[in-house]
Amino acid sequence: MISESQRKEYETEGVVLLEQSFAPEWISRLTNAFDRLQSLLRAGRALPHCGDPGIRPADGDFDARTGRAHLRNAAPHDPDVRAWAAESPAADLVASLLGARTVQLWYDLWFCKEAGGGIEAATPWHHDSVGHCFEGPHIPSLWIALSDVGPDDAPLLTLQGSHRDPRLFPPPYRPGKEHLPLAEGYSPIEVMQAEVAAQPSRVRVWTVRAGDSLLIHPQTWHASLPQRSSEQRRLACTSRWLGTDLSFQPRPYSFNGYYRGADSLPIGTRPPYDFLPARVRSIS
Repeated sequence: MISESQRKEYETEGVVLLEQSFAPEWISRLTNAFDRLQSLLRAGRALPHCGDPGIRPADGDFDARTGRAHLRNAAPHDPDVRAWAAESPAADLVASLLGARTVQLWYDLWFCKEAGGGIEAATPWHHDSVGHCFEGPHIPSLWIALSDVGPDDAPLLTLQGSHRDPRLFPPPYRPGKEHLPLAEGYSPIEVMQAEVAAQPSRVRVWTVRAGDSLLIHPQTWHASLPQRSSEQRRLACTSRWLGTDLSFQPRPYSFNGYYRGADSLPIGTRPPYDFLPARVRSIS
């Protein structure tokens, strides 16, 4: 499903665009699921839970001041998101990119930036690998546009080739940990910001249509512009997938995901194959 030229672009740039990779049916079902779950959050009501004690609940938040809304870990608990994870092209796209026999959904994360959010709705520069408790190249993010994203709709930014930089930077958001000293082996996030500002020719702006998706390397530096549109929200779903070439290596800023079994994995091991869902494909 991924062409050789797309795979080479991912390897070279650290990100690749897959145009219209999800049909309108999936975009509609995912959008409706987000709105359904967000309405519960905004009403102060509990989100549904699948009943499996081994899976942490879905959660989220909404900032009325900036119009930013988040939702996390909907797939195990919502039938439409679960169907998307198991039946849509998502797993096959990731497996095709990686050449992996098996890929598994680790967790899903949703971003909504309401119209008029302005400069405070921008996302600062960061990379995702520091938040991962697994180490290795087989942890891409699949970012799906659920709305059209023009230049005023908080488009994603990436720094071309930044995935080849081995340095680690702390995440820009560290609730409750902002005043802790910088972890050993990490560079200040201000270094990343300064280097991006000094290399504007390497910054790519992703204006896309609903149904387009981006596969993003875990080490790729990325951000978003402000939400300047006063007419529409920018809604996207990103999902993190586990291939075969990785091992459990928790870091100072990492998150173990929503499967409680990851908390007790031995260092250096690969997670078991009972995460939801697992898609097995034959490699010819």
